Amino acid sequence: MTTDVVLVGSGNITNRRHIPALASLGKQVRVTGVAGLHPPRVASTALAVEKLSGSTGREVHTLVGDLQSADIPDWISGADVIVVGTPPRTHAALTARLALAAPASTLLVEKPLVVSTADREEVSAFADRTPPVAVMHNFQFADGFRRALAMVQDGSIGSLRSVQAYQWSTKARKLPTWYHDLPLGLFWDEGAHFFYLLEAIVGELSQVSASAFPSKEPGDPTPSVLLASYTSSADVPVEVSMHFDAGISEWGIVLCGDRGTVLYDLFRDVVVRLPYDGDHNGKEVLRTSVLATARHWGGVVSNGFRMVRGNLHYGVNRVMSDVVAASGGAPLDERISLRSGLRITEYMRGLADTVLTASR
Repeated sequence: MTTDVVLVGSGNITNRRHIPALASLGKQVRVTGVAGLHPPRVASTALAVEKLSGSTGREVHTLVGDLQSADIPDWISGADVIVVGTPPRTHAALTARLALAAPASTLLVEKPLVVSTADREEVSAFADRTPPVAVMHNFQFADGFRRALAMVQDGSIGSLRSVQAYQWSTKARKLPTWYHDLPLGLFWDEGAHFFYLLEAIVGELSQVSASAFPSKEPGDPTPSVLLASYTSSADVPVEVSMHFDAGISEWGIVLCGDRGTVLYDLFRDVVVRLPYDGDHNGKEVLRTSVLATARHWGGVVSNGFRMVRGNLHYGVNRVMSDVVAASGGAPLDERISLRSGLRITEYMRGLADTVLTASR
């Protein structure tokens, strides 16, 4: 049985992440239409869709317009799965509109699920919806992260003592045009990844502190540096450190055990395990350097080939597969549920409120 999928949004995330992940599912899915705001992008995305297995030779419907207010045609409301890949400010309104207009469709919405308190109230009503609403919390299903988590769970690094999530970003990278409209700017677009990964490692988080250093660029709400600390239900302390004016762009998570350390590199989906350092003598320092270098490059080469072949999906393919299964009646993984999406944005709201209140 083929699942009919409609893509709402024709930008970077739809073309670079959603379409390749759907393509990896083969004839299991058929993309039947694309909706978006910009005619050239909609046409380009529809052309990319036509190349998908199961879509070639079939008409791909297109709609240019804002689905928050435009009429929703039958080819959208009748789809098995609707994937929303639009800017964050539109997520809540589109979720609510599509949930009502397409009652038989499973919805998948990009992170972050909501921005404001009003957004939260708007989508909360659909937490128990059947078919479900899912949220794109993808990195927790990436191969590298699953290996990193397994090393914690099987005791490879002993008892987990602390976790650090770090982000270094340069403003020279390709950035969306709409991030200035979000609470703390880029943080609100990108922070969700860290919080659902941290929750997967240590359970629910409780904020201890949060602080920020403002951007030196006039009008940019994104902090230059954002710092926060948390306790967790696993009784493991957590630190979040985000530097948005750095000279390089790297995201990672460090899992510190009492018998070793795991480093997870999000951009490369590479995991490196380092053994216990003992008394940090010359031999152990050299061993750490050799293992860190060899294991990092081993992962880079392996995943480099996967990227060239088009099958490095960062877990997006797993989320798509789960959503397609849910459209057929299978239970949805709680880690990508609407409730999870709301909970993750509550962590972000708590941090943002603390920082914004302190800056007044």
